[in-house]
Amino acid sequence: MSPEKSDAYELGIKSTLLDRRVELNAALFYTEYKDFQASALVEDSSQGSEQSSIAFVVQNVGEVSTRGLEVDFRALLTENLALNGGVALIDATIDDFRAALARLASRTAVNARWAIRTFPTRICPNRQTGN
Repeated sequence: MSPEKSDAYELGIKSTLLDRRVELNAALFYTEYKDFQASALVEDSSQGSEQSSIAFVVQNVGEVSTRGLEVDFRALLTENLALNGGVALIDATIDDFRAALARLASRTAVNARWAIRTFPTRICPNRQTGN
């Protein structure tokens, strides 16, 4: 098996706004993978149907690229409450899939284009310093 290789590019910004009450970060990215390594559970029935087994196989399967945009934030809503969140748009593409595992690709490949998350955080003051 050959080592997996990648070329990655990213352009981003990190910012603090509104008297340091809001942090806003954004990044554009693009990555190309050569000799991408994929794994799958494969049935081995070479010993006959009564002695078949399942094996975990990892092999180089081709070329994959991924690109997208990620934005995340943290906003201090009150002295004791912050809201955190982010959104990501990701486009992953199989550019060349040339392996024995190719027939499993439709069952194992997942491409979630959008991911959104948000959650509150309670900020507890330090009892010793009052901050």
